[in-house]
Order: sequence, then structure tokens, then C-alpha cells
Amino acid sequence: MTTCFYSLDDFHQFSIATTQYSLPETVLHVISKLEIDLNLPTSSASASSSGYENKHRMGGGGGGGGNKRRHVSQSTLRRMEEQWETLPTLKATVIPIAREGIDKLLSDLRNHLNKISTKTYENLKTNILNTIREIMGNYSDEMTEDQEKDIQKIVNFIFDTGCANKFYSELYATLYKELIETYPIFKEVITPFIEKYVESIQEVRVVDQNKDYDGFCENNKKNDKRRATSTFIMNLYANGILDARVVLDIFSQFQTIAIGYIEDAAKTNEVEEITENIFLMVSMGANLLKNETVWKDTVLPNINRFASFKMKEKPGLSSRTIFKYKDLVEKVLPKV
Repeated sequence: MTTCFYSLDDFHQFSIATTQYSLPETVLHVISKLEIDLNLPTSSASASSSGYENKHRMGGGGGGGGNKRRHVSQSTLRRMEEQWETLPTLKATVIPIAREGIDKLLSDLRNHLNKISTKTYENLKTNILNTIREIMGNYSDEMTEDQEKDIQKIVNFIFDTGCANKFYSELYATLYKELIETYPIFKEVITPFIEKYVESIQEVRVVDQNKDYDGFCENNKKNDKRRATSTFIMNLYANGILDARVVLDIFSQFQTIAIGYIEDAAKTNEVEEITENIFLMVSMGANLLKNETVWKDTVLPNINRFASFKMKEKPGLSSRTIFKYKDLVEKVLPKV
């Protein structure tokens, strides 16, 4: 038996040709079976086909069954095409991965994230994105509670790791940008992270290492993580993940808190910690923010105000804080 192959162009030419073609009975049988299996409307088509078949059979009423053929007209082809287009769109079946499998993928993801460095980034990025794709592909279009939890876990993994090491912070921000380009939902879940970060500045406390050394060390870790988070946030902004509005709002909130603290001698350490974070963020983002209205009208004037204070002018201002602001005004901002 000879096997024939036809291209789409061949079928197009057949459909517009004036020459009528005939099909073997075996093919007609397959088409009829498809109509039944696909539940196509057959009332008008059957009557038409019956008349058409009788009219165009080769060999009239006699002859062998192997020579019986019927022609397919352009109107029949159009009708078949219209019927095909009315079929419901079939969606790919999602075969869920067991919960244990998802947890294993999340564990693998965390391991990959912990190994990121300048040298390993490109190779690990592929593994990370493929792992996330496998996790996300486990769900249908409709968001479920499990999917929401898994998305939040992925975000927490990336942000926790990105905020744990400010030296590779930019790499994690770049990775998150690529993730958002594939799954926009990951941009929508950043808000809780920002809110928690802003709230943490009001949790700054002083621990006397002579009275509670473990508490002192733990407090230093929290301060270091907060500063690393400031760096990560500015890298998110530099990569277009965060709007200028979000970053400027952080500046405004920090400055408002600091202004309220400088009249209280007991808040000196809190003001110093706020200043450290503002210093980091200004150093990284001033060049990008310099044309923003809030920056020019509020943030920058407040920086100049703190830099202009004299020693002991405000009970909550230490010399360290004042010198930090002077460095911003005299060394950082002139380069912007």
C-alpha cells in the first residue's frame, strides 16, 4: 500500500479547485465515524451526503465496492470546517503532583537559592526557574488555597535569601524580575513584605551586652538583616519591580519616625538605626529618584535638615547620626 503525505497548502488547493475529487469508501467510513464520535450535528449533513453520494458514485448502481467513490464539494468542505470550529476548546489535563512531591520541589528550590553566587548564578537560575515552573504547572487556572500558600513560600524563600546576603542581593532581585515576567502574580504578593519591613523599624531596641549577651547578638542580627533588606528593596526598585512611589513612601515613613524620635534622648539608638538604612537607600537610589516630586519636596529637604543640626541641639541625635547625614550631603548627593 502506497503512503501519501499532504501539506496544508495541498488541502487549500484542493478546496479551491474546480475539479471534483472522490474519496474511497474506507475514508468515508472514517469521516462518518468521526462525526459520530465528535457528536457533530448530522441531520442536514446526512441528507446532503446521502444525495451527494448517490449522485456522484463512480460506476452507477453496479460495480465492486472498492471502486465506489464520492466527490467532496467546496460547500461540504466549508460546512465541515464550520462544524470543526464550533467544537469546544480542549484544555490540557493537569495531572496534580502529590503534596509530598510539591514539598520536595520547594526544598530543592530553597537549596538552589542558597547556592547562588556570581559564578553559579547562570546555571542555578535555569534550575530555579524550571523548579518553579514545575510547581506552578501543578495547578489549573483557578487559584486555590494551596497554590496561594506555595506562591508565598516561593516569595519568602527568595526574599529571605536575598535579604540574608547583601553582597548577592542584586542577583536575587534580577532573578525575581525574570520570575515576574513569566508569572505576574509574583509582583502582586510583594506588598506584605514591604509592610513587614517598614514595621520592623519601629521594633528597633537597645540590648546591653553586659546584661544579655545572647539578646545583644540576636538584636545585631536583626539590624543586619534590616539593612540587607534595604539593599534588596533598592535593587528591586532598580530592576523595575517596585515603583518609585513605594520607595519614596518608605523614605517618608522612616523620616517621619526619626523626626518624632529626635526630641527623646532615650531614642538615640533608634534614630541611628533609621539613619543607617536611609544612608544605604539614598546611596543606592538617589540617582534614580532625583527627578521625583516627593524626593525634591520632602525627602531631600529632610536630609539637609538633619545634616544642619549641631551637636546636642536635639537630645535624640547622636554625633554619629549627624555625621552620617553630612556624608550624604557632602559626599554622596553631589555625585548624583
